[in-house]
Amino acid sequence: MIKAKRLQQFVLSSWLISGLMAVVASLLLFSIFGYYSYNQSSHISQKELNEKTQTAARRISGELLIGPRGSPDAVALQLQKEFNLSELHFGSFDDIQSIKRGSDFLYSEVKMPFLETKYAVLASVPKSSIWNHFNIVNLLICCGLIGLIVGSGLFFQTKHFNKHLIKPIESLVEISTGDKIACEHWPLELQEISQKLNSSFQQREQAVYSQMARGVIHDIKTILQSLQVAADLANESPSEARLQNLLKVSKTKLPSLLSIIDTTLDGSREVSVSPQTSNLIETINRSIETSKTLLVAQNISFRTERLPDLFMLAHDSVQLERVFTNLLKNAFEAVDAKNSADKSVRLAFNLNDKDFIGITIEDSGIGLPKNPDSVFRLLKSTKAHGSGLGLLVSRKIVDAHGGHLIAAHSHDLKGAKFEVKIPRKETTL
Repeated sequence: MIKAKRLQQFVLSSWLISGLMAVVASLLLFSIFGYYSYNQSSHISQKELNEKTQTAARRISGELLIGPRGSPDAVALQLQKEFNLSELHFGSFDDIQSIKRGSDFLYSEVKMPFLETKYAVLASVPKSSIWNHFNIVNLLICCGLIGLIVGSGLFFQTKHFNKHLIKPIESLVEISTGDKIACEHWPLELQEISQKLNSSFQQREQAVYSQMARGVIHDIKTILQSLQVAADLANESPSEARLQNLLKVSKTKLPSLLSIIDTTLDGSREVSVSPQTSNLIETINRSIETSKTLLVAQNISFRTERLPDLFMLAHDSVQLERVFTNLLKNAFEAVDAKNSADKSVRLAFNLNDKDFIGITIEDSGIGLPKNPDSVFRLLKSTKAHGSGLGLLVSRKIVDAHGGHLIAAHSHDLKGAKFEVKIPRKETTL
């Protein structure tokens, strides 16, 4: 899985890339300067050598014209020292051409003037090393020059980037979800994104309201219909049996109606709990009893595993009963929705963790999405009229106890698996 990076990391990466390019550019400029300096120095040395060789040729030629009274060898030796030459030879063209020439020297060959026989002079000086022109001063100059250019560019880029990209992005959510409008100096793309987000949030708010209203009203309508039927029967023939039936229906349905209203309200507010030390098994059993009517009606196989008779734990029994009831109800409905012959729901008690008590509810129903944790988001219900509030509120209740509500795939029953983990020690709230 690729880990996402923050925007600052991308900005830092761009700076590092710019810095690397600056180093490469500095080295390239340093090499160009060094090579140019070497060529210029070689050109000047060659020009000076040619001038010295011309002078030596004229003077040695004069000595040769004088004849016996001249001393061309002595003059050549004197000129070699005077001009600081490595070598100074004179003679016929053939003799000069036969002299071995090294690659570490500059050579200048000049024809002697005023002589009928072909004579020439060959002079040499050591070449300047190319590495002498790559010194630290030139490197610092190059790095400083490139660094100044790149640094100035990055400074102005950062200012421009913050003004026209970072700050608009930071304000984008507030502007898109509120009454503000995008600034005119923003890039056109960000203004278009702001308009699209604003429109999307409005449509989503309408969809949330509509879907929640449909789900809640559907659940309330179902309960009210039962109450209405019982009341009509009692009104038609007010017998004791029908009045008893109305009372029974009212006792059963009115708490469910209040539970739906509480769940709807708890979806948009913090859930408070009042933990007291009591038997957790009784809380679970009450949830099982509440779900029994659905269990019998749909012919579902329900079994409990490793469930002790007594386990005292600090918890809010009313709130946790809502959690277990909702999880069992979801499991029964998921199993029934699969239309399979194997309709199984299992509840298990886990005491292996020294810090938490685990209660696991698994089913053989339709299962969960690839990302099981997404079922705790609003509007992520798999039911036709569901709003996703049940699981969202259940997680809030468990979190308020300092525990965890974990959704996963059931390997044994091939459906959904929910585990409620409650701390063994009393949580400070």
